[in-house]
Amino acid sequence: MSTLFLVGCHKTAVETVTSDYQSIEKNFQRVVSVSGLHSLFHKLYQDRIQTLPNRWNYETGVSMVILGTDKYDIRQLVSLRDRFVPTFNLRFVMLNDPVSHWKQILKSIKMEQKLCKLRVRRMNHWMHHHHHEADIKVHEDCQDSDSCEYNLYTMLNHLSNAHRANTEANSTIPNIINDIEFAKILSHYDNELESLPHGLHDKDYYLNLFDNWNFSALNLTTRQLIIGGFHILSTLAEQANIEVSENHLLLLLFTLEASYHQINRFHNFKHAIDVMQATWNLCKILLPENHELTLLICLAAIGHDIGHPGTNNSLFWDECDLSKLFKKTSILENFHFQMFHEIIRTIWPNVLELSTNILIKNQFNKVLDDECIIKKAILATDMSFHSNYVQVLTDKTRSEITTMEIISFIIKAADISNVTRPLDVSAKWAYLITLEFKDCANLQAYNETHEHGFSCEELSLEEIEKLRIIDEKGNNDDDMSFEIELNDNIMKEPFQLLVLLENYPMIPKGQLFFINTFAFEFFNKLSIQFPALKFLIDNINSNKEYWLSKSD
Repeated sequence: MSTLFLVGCHKTAVETVTSDYQSIEKNFQRVVSVSGLHSLFHKLYQDRIQTLPNRWNYETGVSMVILGTDKYDIRQLVSLRDRFVPTFNLRFVMLNDPVSHWKQILKSIKMEQKLCKLRVRRMNHWMHHHHHEADIKVHEDCQDSDSCEYNLYTMLNHLSNAHRANTEANSTIPNIINDIEFAKILSHYDNELESLPHGLHDKDYYLNLFDNWNFSALNLTTRQLIIGGFHILSTLAEQANIEVSENHLLLLLFTLEASYHQINRFHNFKHAIDVMQATWNLCKILLPENHELTLLICLAAIGHDIGHPGTNNSLFWDECDLSKLFKKTSILENFHFQMFHEIIRTIWPNVLELSTNILIKNQFNKVLDDECIIKKAILATDMSFHSNYVQVLTDKTRSEITTMEIISFIIKAADISNVTRPLDVSAKWAYLITLEFKDCANLQAYNETHEHGFSCEELSLEEIEKLRIIDEKGNNDDDMSFEIELNDNIMKEPFQLLVLLENYPMIPKGQLFFINTFAFEFFNKLSIQFPALKFLIDNINSNKEYWLSKSD
């Protein structure tokens, strides 16, 4: 769904300038008037944390922002978007821009509105498309570099734009963002959640909720995920004696959420919070009272999949820009770290100082060379290193295992912890990863039938319609119907596991494959080295027994 924002102007003013307001408005599902940029971003954040299914996530459509006065700098706004809401499909236009420029942007938006709804084509675009100079078409009287003919989110632009914006801004937080009271945004929905009324100041409730291996991030709203993450990180920061204001910590969490694709099946902010919760619980067992390291690893956990396209490293073309940039090694994981580093550098730079101080204090730099603890942790989630960690657990005694290896074990275990959760929780995650694997298979088939790198301008409307049919046939739903099914049928309590398996009979086979190929050996050897973790392998064995009973 898409929005037309009028910033500091009214419908009549737009009608005066364009003389064709109706043709503009019909491309959007709603029109919202706000007084200024502060109100604009407040509304963006407020919309983003609505309870799923969220019609206004700014990813399933392309929204346009009309700026009513010439005091605004388009490039500044593009920079704000790239740094703080990077997955949002937002286009900016000045009220006094030439009519030809308006027509150009509207033409682009019409194409984008169609293409951003095609799941497989959209994933391919996220991974591989980049706006080369030749792609950018700007009116001679306009300096808007945001007016590229094809301006949907891409990973490469996310990376380059965020780095450039932070460099130009000297890593400061602009007043437009800094002055937003995020606690008020969270409290806006308190009255709408009578069955789950717990707000920002219910610290004990959230700490107790997260301090349990039966925890399910899938049962929480986006608002509750942010609040829960806030209480974990604020508690760890206090224990580690690292200062951060309430508003800046909330800004960090809102920025992280807006840096994940809310419309992904599995790799979204729910997964990030789930991994952070598992990391926190494992740290309390394996790194007791080590509050500084626990804070760093939990931060790495919540940022470990930023911008994830819902695919895997093997689906990146060898000749694509990201493959070349990261030398075909841990492409996603290196990307996630780079993006997370930029966010932390802007909002919570004390954490980077803490990481450096720990390296010096413990001489970890002899092991890590030029890496940092957060980078080491995020890279440990690359499944291509799985056998390496199993080998370490096989070859070394408990006393020989280093602290850095423990850090890697913790976040790796947390990242694949779904199979170690109680059956009802594990099965829900199994459903989501099954859908995402199907997306990956469809994307691979799509890439095999298309030349690498063809642009949207080469697609006719008929070809787009064919893609839509193929996409819907392959995925059996669009983003909104998927969210409705997820929340109204699959995830509601009491959970109907047998109903889920009737609709998705391939889940037991997929779970057995993952357990037998990866999870069992790793968690079994981990529990041998660290007996306090035996509950993990016990849960795996219990789940495996159930999946075997349903595998026929």
